[in-house]
Amino acid sequence: MNKVLQFLLVFNLFAVFSICQAQSSWRCNTVDDNTPLLSEKTQSKSTSLTSISCDKKIRVYFHVIRRSNSTGGLTSSQVTQLLTNLNSDYSALGISFIEKGRSYINNDNYFNGSYDETKFSQLVSTNRQSDAINIYLIQPDFAKADNIPSNALAIGGSFALTSVISHEMGHCLGLYHTHRGTVIEGGTGPNQCPELVNGTNGAICGDYVIDTPADPNKWSGCTYSGTNLDANGQTYNPLNDNIMSYVPPSCLNQLTMGQKSRIHTSIEESNSLLATLVIPEISGPDQFCTTATYTSPNLSQGQNVTWSISPSNFATLTTSGNQVTVTPSLGDGQATLTATISTGCGTKQVLKEIVVGIPDHLINVLEYQGILPVSVCYAYTNYSFEAKAIDPNGVYPYYTYEFASTASYIWRVIHNDPYGSNTIYELGTYGYQDNPSFAFEQAGEYTLTLDIINNNCNYHIRSFVRGVTVQDWFGYTVSPNPSSDNITIESATNSTAKETKKALEIREVELADKMGIVRHRQKFTGGVTTANLSVNTLPNDLYILRIFDGKMWHSHKVLIQH
Repeated sequence: MNKVLQFLLVFNLFAVFSICQAQSSWRCNTVDDNTPLLSEKTQSKSTSLTSISCDKKIRVYFHVIRRSNSTGGLTSSQVTQLLTNLNSDYSALGISFIEKGRSYINNDNYFNGSYDETKFSQLVSTNRQSDAINIYLIQPDFAKADNIPSNALAIGGSFALTSVISHEMGHCLGLYHTHRGTVIEGGTGPNQCPELVNGTNGAICGDYVIDTPADPNKWSGCTYSGTNLDANGQTYNPLNDNIMSYVPPSCLNQLTMGQKSRIHTSIEESNSLLATLVIPEISGPDQFCTTATYTSPNLSQGQNVTWSISPSNFATLTTSGNQVTVTPSLGDGQATLTATISTGCGTKQVLKEIVVGIPDHLINVLEYQGILPVSVCYAYTNYSFEAKAIDPNGVYPYYTYEFASTASYIWRVIHNDPYGSNTIYELGTYGYQDNPSFAFEQAGEYTLTLDIINNNCNYHIRSFVRGVTVQDWFGYTVSPNPSSDNITIESATNSTAKETKKALEIREVELADKMGIVRHRQKFTGGVTTANLSVNTLPNDLYILRIFDGKMWHSHKVLIQH
């Protein structure tokens, strides 16, 4: 290989991969290693999407690189200025940036010395956020996006507070250099071909943007100094202020409408970029007592919001800009608050379920002292009752609401007599997640009632009910009853239920008096189907016999008479 060829090879490699040097002749290290698919989708010929008229707000996350002893690095005010510069350069494109947060990486290796591909890759893997574009602020003059498109870039030195940051952000958002193809660059991305001065191949060559003229990358300051001609013999006339060119940083001033189109389409086509978008939301309490204020924060410029609530008579709404004050009209309950946001490409509705006072509750009947709901209830059997607050926003089926710990839960059981003489059983007052127990004494229809008093919301009260059908199945025979000496317990099948039940085992029995004091307890290893209890030492009285079948307890009244 002759010396001239060697020189040209070294020079080209330096142009592609060199670390950015002085501002008078700067380079960025970004190369395209993406598959052709995204590049083809984002060619100018396919960017006539209505999405380009929709303003987009993007989260960015700053990583300030400092020495291991926590010194050095950009100051807080410099980082804020960098963000201001970004927003200024992209404001005309309907793109704005909002800071998600910042971290400090204290590492001498990252702070000192130059950057190669390995060191860069290690850096942009550190504390990388998946829902923001990560900006790593380093010490040396260096500028590189992780890919085209990407959600990470590194910039430092004299470039950080110039529009070079907007150049690298352009790569993250899907833009190529304006001289791509005319000047062959590295990377494993789509094939590069020179763009013609007349722009006829601008959709398939160069930077894939028709309104950025072909650019041979020959600059003297902000003035084009090239004299060569394109394949048609036409003279080049590139833009001397485009942010994606290699003019000096002081000349990087604008992006074209075609680049705007490509950016918006790149975001639509890239999952990693979609994850960085700030999605409109409703900010405010999930639950309140009297009034509450809600906002739709981080709206882009030109976006407006109107508010509504369903049911419409649930509350009155007082609006001011993107803010609304909700004053309930119907007392406690749940409603859907809607923010309708008007954008350049239509409207978007954002919903939030809100609760006034006490949320909706679901009443469950559980196995006695258990956690599993039962679908069938039987007479003379103990059960527990629970009430769960239903998550108004549907994140989880149930949740612990704000005022739960101070609320009072008043439980009752009503036996609905078909002849009109209902019997009411007052179970008492309990706390949230305290489950009362009850044994249905006979078959029939019952109603469980729950009154919840919210002691923190001016004693608001809500009532909930659930009907329960109790079937007449004992599961065991107990004889003799009344008894004077011995009681025999035998498993029995259920011949009165819809389905015949197999005989239950007897694994444990308890005999308790009316005060709930257990007077006799006996366990049966492995389970039996017949058991005998001696009761000749117990005084005359009414007792509760409880039988455990291995899964649940069954209760029977037993009268002892000597």
